[in-house]
Amino acid sequence: MILQMKRNARLLLKGNLARGAVATLILFSVALLFKTLEVITQTVLELSGVSASVKSALNLPGLLGNLPIASPVSISVTAGFLILAFAVMAPLVMGVKAWFFGLSGGDNAELSAIFHYYSGAKLYFKSLLLLLDICLRSFFWLYVLILPGALLSATGGALLTAKLNVPNGRLLGTLSVAVGVLLAVLGLVFALVIITRYFLAPYLFAQNAQLRVRQAVKTSVRYMHGSAGRLVLLLLSFMLWALASLLVLPALYAFPYAESTLAIFARFTIERGRMADNDAGQPAPQPWEQEIPAPYPQTGEEEY
Repeated sequence: MILQMKRNARLLLKGNLARGAVATLILFSVALLFKTLEVITQTVLELSGVSASVKSALNLPGLLGNLPIASPVSISVTAGFLILAFAVMAPLVMGVKAWFFGLSGGDNAELSAIFHYYSGAKLYFKSLLLLLDICLRSFFWLYVLILPGALLSATGGALLTAKLNVPNGRLLGTLSVAVGVLLAVLGLVFALVIITRYFLAPYLFAQNAQLRVRQAVKTSVRYMHGSAGRLVLLLLSFMLWALASLLVLPALYAFPYAESTLAIFARFTIERGRMADNDAGQPAPQPWEQEIPAPYPQTGEEEY
């Protein structure tokens, strides 16, 4: 089934790979620009002695003063650039996803459509809030489900390294580390499955920008019921491509390939969800059972 979706994505990229690669370059270049500016700013502050001066002025007590922790200035610079990068890139990420989603429905839009969410203040802020909502929900589930295992592992590590007069301390420490790692891994798996419930929200918003943020997220959760596991498997199938993309050049093919596949999956999952909402008398199509559809009729609400 995953192979079928990927085959459809490769068909979709025929004639569109060059534009997909350009979209990838634009997205990655903006991200690299912010990272470069952050590094330059950090370097200037370090050379000017500002970071060291602020850290020493705080006069951290005891052992804290000797720890190799980043200075408040460095942390503030990193946080500031993260916020700025998110504010600039969130609509661009949404626009890239919307462009690939349009391709999956036969919409041969110009590449300039990736900047659609910058075209108005309302669109910009709604796209920003939607992605922020998804990120916060994702962080919450990752934190809640991974933290118990991480704390248990840390406790076990402390028992193993500290010279405490605790009966069977090494045994308890070893068991705590092993169980903690297992719980953390299981927590990560469950968190990923939960997070995939929000996967459709950007695509639903691309179809209808009149949707409220909460409405898009709730609809995504409903439509993704029963499909989260399949999406996780689909994402895992791109692991080798992700590793190859570390060489940079393969990313120009891997990213459009992955986004096209995800867009096809999203379109059929949304279609299936809407058919279920309408109590259709025929079974909803599965994403891996269909070829790329003909262009969908556009309405005023669903246009870019």
